[in-house]
Amino acid sequence: MATKISWAEDSWNPLTGCKKVSPGCRHCYASWQHNRMHANFPHLYGPKFEDVSFNLDHLSKGNDPLHWKTPKIVFVCSMSDLFYEKHTSKQIEAVLKHIEKTQWHRYVVLTKRPERMRDFFKNCPIPSNVWLGVTCEDRKHGIPRVEILKTIGTGIKCVSMEPLLEDLGDTRLKGIDWIMVGGERVCNGRQGSTTALKPAWVRKLLRVARKDGVAFHFKQWGSQHPDPDIGWTRNVVKENPPLDGKVYAEFPNDPSFGGRLTMGKHASKQALPQNVVPMKWKEPTDHFNVRMPAQHLDTGPLRQLANALIRVSDWVREHADRLDDDNNTVVVHEVPISERRPTPGRRVGSPRFESYAELDAAIARGEVKPGSEAAYRANVTRYLKTQRG
Repeated sequence: MATKISWAEDSWNPLTGCKKVSPGCRHCYASWQHNRMHANFPHLYGPKFEDVSFNLDHLSKGNDPLHWKTPKIVFVCSMSDLFYEKHTSKQIEAVLKHIEKTQWHRYVVLTKRPERMRDFFKNCPIPSNVWLGVTCEDRKHGIPRVEILKTIGTGIKCVSMEPLLEDLGDTRLKGIDWIMVGGERVCNGRQGSTTALKPAWVRKLLRVARKDGVAFHFKQWGSQHPDPDIGWTRNVVKENPPLDGKVYAEFPNDPSFGGRLTMGKHASKQALPQNVVPMKWKEPTDHFNVRMPAQHLDTGPLRQLANALIRVSDWVREHADRLDDDNNTVVVHEVPISERRPTPGRRVGSPRFESYAELDAAIARGEVKPGSEAAYRANVTRYLKTQRG
């Protein structure tokens, strides 16, 4: 599912259901969205926010990364926590096996339960295309999570410092590859109910990140902007705002994913990992020079596009007087305006029929499609009113 999160290109929810565990969950967007999602997708979201739903076998092709053939950074369980206590180990293993099938994507797994994540990966290998991470909102709850994350395996490790609720003190980021910083955002609350993000906190984290060689991604200020001219906002919060006149939208250095990414929404343009071929391509057809996935030509939007291009190609072949290869243009015979067939029901700037008698005669000759007489008569009425006015 497409996402507006600046550091991800898509979100994927093979598991839903969660429970608030710390101050960073106070304005959890997943909890207030849950009722709406349950009403629209009752087979994917339980009646209560705490209810678990295993969706891996019920996802449509559009929501299954296995069918996304362009490399993407995917946020796993944006409406949940993969290591939520009610998620069974077998369910988590099934999700990770599905991830291993799509080596051309990179999956961001964030949790507020690093203890279970550490214990789980003692007996299960970490997929090479997974970026493990934790949420760090304050010193009491967040810093211990970061320290546990540093002890878990190898690979890319990230910390989401959103919502950042206080100064994190003398935090060091050695062993971390990427941090995402953002303020507390309220989607359904009152002014003053959130903690304002202080620019000094962000600048301090930026200095630590530069010192420890960590990629820095500043996501948003939150609902309380430090600029008094902007003040408090709800729902609409600008992503990747400038900090002291500069935008920080950095990504970790993953050589197998094309190196360090610099622009999140253009991450899909990075090169595929080596030795990964996610699809077989159908050779260009005779009608147009377009390379399309063979498995997508039978149904879906690409098939509609293919049909449209074929129709355009056939029309050009039929009506073109000549093809000018030098200028890469098509020359088509110009039909005089007087010989052009008017659009049914309308002329250029006026109705096709200028009187009711003309319309009745056309109906008698069978030139008007049955059932559309009322629309044509309304056009005549409007035309006559404009002529009298």
